[in-house]
Amino acid sequence: MQDQLPLRAAIAPPTARPRRAPGGVTAGKRALDLGLALVLGALVALPLALLVVVLLAAEGRPVFHLSERMRAPGQRFRLVKLRSMRPDPGGDGITGGDKAARMSRLQRLLRASRADELPQLWNVLKGDMSLVGPRPPIPRMVALHPALYARVLRSRPGITGLATLRFHAHEERILARCRTAAETESAYLRRCVARKARIDLIYQRNRSLWLDLRLIGETALFPLRRAGAMAARALRDRRAAALSRRSRPGCATASATGSPPSPRARIRAATPTGPPRARNRPAIRPDRRAGAARSRKAARAPPPG
Repeated sequence: MQDQLPLRAAIAPPTARPRRAPGGVTAGKRALDLGLALVLGALVALPLALLVVVLLAAEGRPVFHLSERMRAPGQRFRLVKLRSMRPDPGGDGITGGDKAARMSRLQRLLRASRADELPQLWNVLKGDMSLVGPRPPIPRMVALHPALYARVLRSRPGITGLATLRFHAHEERILARCRTAAETESAYLRRCVARKARIDLIYQRNRSLWLDLRLIGETALFPLRRAGAMAARALRDRRAAALSRRSRPGCATASATGSPPSPRARIRAATPTGPPRARNRPAIRPDRRAGAARSRKAARAPPPG
């Protein structure tokens, strides 16, 4: 129940808010967006071109996906992304576990590393987005909560943001358990919308160029942290699998110090245990038994006079 935050609390007016230029972008912020977008575009141009070739060969056309998003209430724009799932004309909604079957392994890696959002630098250069800000919502979310998004979208939408860095992983875990589109949308509305809006409004009240630079730096380190977390998880899985193999019946377990078991211990572990079997003594034939009795009787008889 902690995930549910009343929308009233999310849209409550702040006690004090600094005045900002219309559209949530000051001259300094726009200059920072243009300068960094040009530099980053030059740096990622070659890797992005190689990635496009790989996706074209592995996944086919189309390589890019255009999604309709809201820049402000009543203002729509086309957000550019690398396609990270199989096309579906009616599936342009909230992404949850119901869409997992539409993603290949390469596309999952693309989403995990956030490399599918690199083409949004073009949206920044056009002025539809900023580098830092709330994630642009789909029109349906704005139609369902117009008062909330009227406040959130006073800041220009961004590629990354405070809510993206602080809440995105939790949001993924919530939505990954959903199995239908209706369940995904319901979970997103109940457990994500208000909390993300609250974080976006915290950024809106405290935004500055220094805060933007800090969030951009955290975003640049995000793929490295994600790769490190995935490698640590894979190592834990391998260790758990090795321990489960050692604990199976008939397998010798390692000692507490971690040294491998000795050959004698492996033989003892492989030998089936149970009650000791009685020795098989050779059976005595009846004729031999009778002959032995006559011999003993003759030996006890007195010698003839």
